[in-house]
Amino acid sequence: MNKIITVSLFSLLFGFSAQAAFLDSLILQFSYTKTQVDSVLNANGIPAALVGTVYDIDIYKVRYNTVSYDSSAVFASGFLAFPSHVDCQFPLVSFGHGTTTSREGVPSRVQGGEAMIGIILASLGYVSTLPDYIGLGDCPPDLRHPYQDAATEASATIDLLRATREAASILHFRMNNQLFLSGYSQGGQTAMATHRRIQESLSNEFTVTASCPMSGAYDMSGVMVDLMLSDSVYQTPCYLPYIVFGYNQKYHFYTDPSEYMVAPYDSLLPLKFDGINGTGYLNSICPSVPKLIFKPDVIDSFSNNPNHPFRVALAENDTYDWLPTSPMRMIFTRADEQVPWQNTVVAYNSFMSLGATNIDTVCISETLDHYSAAQFAVANMIEFFNGFRTIDSCLLTSITDFKPIVSTSLYPNPATDQLSIITPNANAIVTLNAVNTIGQSVSLPFSNKSDSIITSVKELANGIYLIKGTVAGRETIFGRFVKQ
Repeated sequence: MNKIITVSLFSLLFGFSAQAAFLDSLILQFSYTKTQVDSVLNANGIPAALVGTVYDIDIYKVRYNTVSYDSSAVFASGFLAFPSHVDCQFPLVSFGHGTTTSREGVPSRVQGGEAMIGIILASLGYVSTLPDYIGLGDCPPDLRHPYQDAATEASATIDLLRATREAASILHFRMNNQLFLSGYSQGGQTAMATHRRIQESLSNEFTVTASCPMSGAYDMSGVMVDLMLSDSVYQTPCYLPYIVFGYNQKYHFYTDPSEYMVAPYDSLLPLKFDGINGTGYLNSICPSVPKLIFKPDVIDSFSNNPNHPFRVALAENDTYDWLPTSPMRMIFTRADEQVPWQNTVVAYNSFMSLGATNIDTVCISETLDHYSAAQFAVANMIEFFNGFRTIDSCLLTSITDFKPIVSTSLYPNPATDQLSIITPNANAIVTLNAVNTIGQSVSLPFSNKSDSIITSVKELANGIYLIKGTVAGRETIFGRFVKQ
C-alpha cells in the first residue's frame, strides 16, 4: 500500500513547525534498491550497465500548491525521487516532460519515459523532480491544460522545487545549493522558461547551476508559426488545436469555437480534448494539414495582422529574448519532424547577440526523428550536468558505523581519478578495497609510501565508498569518500 504523508500529519506527530506554503502531501509510491532500479531500467529497454546507477531510491507523488493561468490558486502534482540509504547533500534537478493530452500520462503516475529519466537521475545522485503541469495529473478536472504556456510551466516547476525543499525538511533529507534544469520537447520550453523566471525574478531564492533545454519550441511566434501556416502534412496535427484551446482560457480569442474553426472541428474537437484521449486518437480526427481546422478568413487575418490576438499570445510565450548567465546547453536533432531545429538556432543567435558567453548547442543526430533522438539527448544532458555536480558532506546510513584510524585522511574527497590515503605505517598495507553502500567490494591497485598510499578510483562507478585494507593481518577501515 502506498504511504501517504500529509503536512498536517507530520505537524501533529513530529512537531514540524515550519509553515509549509507549497507542499500539500507526499505519497510514497516505490522504494527501489539499486539492483531493482537496474531491473526496472532493463525491463524498459534501457541498459542499466550503461547508465551506471549508484543509489537506492524512494519515489513519491507530490501534491502541492501553485497558480493557474489567471494567477488563481490551484493544486498540482508531480514526481519526486530521493537517493536513499545514504546521507549526503545532493543537488536538485527538474526535468520537464513532453506533450501529453491525457491527464494520466504524466510523471507522477510513474509510467513512461520521463518517469524513467527521474528514476535514473535519482539513482545517479540527484533529487529529481518532474512537474505534471497544471491541468494534468491531480489538477481539478475542470481545468484544461494550457499547453505551451510558458508562465504556468515555469510556476509549476518552481513551486514543485519549493515543495521539494519542504518535503526534504520533513524527511530530514539534505540537499546542497545546486539546481539543474532540463526537459525535452514541451519540457524544453519549460526548462527555458523556468531558467528565465528564476534568473530574472527569483535570484535571491534559487541559483541555476546549469540548464539543458532539449528540442523545445522556443520561438512560438516565428518558427512554430511558419509550421502552423504550412500547407505540408504534419505528423502530430493535434498540437495546434491543443494550443488554441489551452491559450483561449487565458487570452480569450473567441467565445465560441465556431468563430475560429470550420465544421466539423468546431464542435468535434473541443469535446475530444477532454484530458482522456491520447495524442494518437486526436491526431486521427484532425486534418493532416493543421491549419485546415481554421476558417479561411481567420487564417488570412492571422497571416496579415501582426497584432492578431493569437499571434500576440504566441509571442508572449517565446522564451529566447533574454540573456542566460548560468551555463546552458541546448540539444536538438536536425531531423526533428515535430519541433523544428531552427528553434534552437533562433534562441542561440539571440543569446549570443545579447552577449552570452556560456551557451553551447549539440546536434545529437542528423537523421533521428524527435522521438528517437530523445534517449541520446538525455544521455548527453546527464553527462553535461555531471560536469558541474557536487555531492557534499556524506554520512553513511546503510553501512555499519565505523571508526577510522586515528590521523587518517583521504583526499581529494570527492575524488574522480586518484585517491590519496594519508595514514601511519602506510607501507604496511598489503590489500586495499572499496566497499559501496550495498556491500559490494572492489579490489584497488595502489602504491605505497612511508606515510601514504595512492590508488586509482577512476574505474569505480559514481557513489560513496568505504576504503578498507589489510594491515599486519588485520582488516582496517581508513575512511569514506565519494567517487564522482
